[in-house]
Amino acid sequence: NEAVLAESKTGKLILVNLELGNVTKFDVGQEVIDIIYANKKIYYYDGQNIFDVAKNKVTEAGTTVYSKIINWNNSWYLLGQDGKISKLVDSKISVWTNETAKLIDKPVSMAIDGTVWVVDVNGKVMNYEKGVEKKWNSSLKITGEKIIGISTVYENKKIIIVSDKKVLVFEKSSGKLLATHNFEKIGIVGAKMGFNDQIFVLGLDQKIYKVK
Repeated sequence: NEAVLAESKTGKLILVNLELGNVTKFDVGQEVIDIIYANKKIYYYDGQNIFDVAKNKVTEAGTTVYSKIINWNNSWYLLGQDGKISKLVDSKISVWTNETAKLIDKPVSMAIDGTVWVVDVNGKVMNYEKGVEKKWNSSLKITGEKIIGISTVYENKKIIIVSDKKVLVFEKSSGKLLATHNFEKIGIVGAKMGFNDQIFVLGLDQKIYKVK
């Protein structure tokens, strides 16, 4: 019941207990591409390898640079900059997305809830199941904002898209926009969906906000 709220390129991050609201700060001491929290452990990705916070190499990730990495059911899912999703198991990488699957252009981030969700620089979302895209309609276009993330949790009916100014809450089944939380005056570093529809936001002021 924890999540890394800030996935900082500098390697500084904040671990938040989603039930108690407790905060623990970490610094891996170097610039990283992505930070992953899985099985109550923190990992980071430097563009070639995945390490734990003690700087022990956990696995190699190859020469391709990935935009986002998530560990789900003890497998590593790797979001390529071309929109392809690969799967890393036992040091072997294979393309997970089907050859005929429609890929998202300029992907930014990824979330997994049993299916895989990917968001691009314009806020467009693709949903994949077993490597094949599922129909998910949202006509919303986000302009004038930088898309920084997407988040959901297992068996939750909602999903959030995060920009540097807003948190947008959507219904998974329909793509309907349910709510918009505006942080334009504060700015957003990162946000994660927790349990019971709670959303935790790290502002540029380094304060953590909980919205529902």
